[in-house]
Amino acid sequence: MDKCYSNLPFSLLINLIGFTIVILTIPSCQNKDNGSKFNENTTPDFVTYNDEVVITEDVSLSQYFYFIDSLLLLVNENSPVEINEYVLVHANPWIIDSLAATDYYILKDKGLIVRDLLALTIFHKGQVLRIPKQAEINLIKTKLKDINLDLNIPEYRLRVFESDHILHEFIVRVGRDERKFLAMADHVVDLKTKTGDGEIVRIVKNASFINPVNNKAYHLTHRDDSIITSLPSIPWLEPELNGIKHGQLIHPTTNLKTLGKSYSNGCVGLRESDSWILYYHAPLGTRVNFRYDLSLPDQPKLKDIYNKGNK
Repeated sequence: MDKCYSNLPFSLLINLIGFTIVILTIPSCQNKDNGSKFNENTTPDFVTYNDEVVITEDVSLSQYFYFIDSLLLLVNENSPVEINEYVLVHANPWIIDSLAATDYYILKDKGLIVRDLLALTIFHKGQVLRIPKQAEINLIKTKLKDINLDLNIPEYRLRVFESDHILHEFIVRVGRDERKFLAMADHVVDLKTKTGDGEIVRIVKNASFINPVNNKAYHLTHRDDSIITSLPSIPWLEPELNGIKHGQLIHPTTNLKTLGKSYSNGCVGLRESDSWILYYHAPLGTRVNFRYDLSLPDQPKLKDIYNKGNK
């Protein structure tokens, strides 16, 4: 693709990986003549923001990350201020809502049984994405830098903090109090979720699903209701704690009955909707604290699931 866009008109139509994206450079409210060409269906933000993206083809969940990457490539080619995926999504928070709504169990509660989640539509034709200005970009980046994750293992709670303010709280599953031979590791492994301070050091998109017990890949999942569906395409987060990567990732689980239990092989599992929310609040470098506190303010003492005492 030609990288020179300096002579392109206000309305730019480009075909990217099968999607048609319209980039509209919208005049400010000072230009009344040009502004009059927008009708009542135009996003009301056109007065405040100079740029927006109008989606002209439906985008499915399977195409989501390809679409976002291609869109950012195009946007950043045309803008002096580079934005990333997190900035784009936080400037358009409804995207997180759309992704969270693909949760199998949320759909089931609405009377829908969806076996192929990847076929669900995330972006519909005609939807508009705002491209933020420098001030908003700075605010979003500052907010993300102030975010930290706190997991209290025996409480089965993962919290997202912005400084000292809780933004989100998720129920999770954690590792079992057990030692077991895992073919993936080729030795006996302590399955307890480890504690420590650190940060997110790796984000895995298009994760391969492998059973660590027998080291075999799988491509479908049995839900709690015995329905077989596709696997979630939500990125996995890998923390490093006290300088050590234990291989215990934070990722979605397709079995809600395991939440609030010590059930996993050490990883931290969340429901799909919560995993999408967490992903967009935990870029690389996000600080994490995995702790084991049995005594909480104004609450009964928690069950000592690892027989550790209140350490």
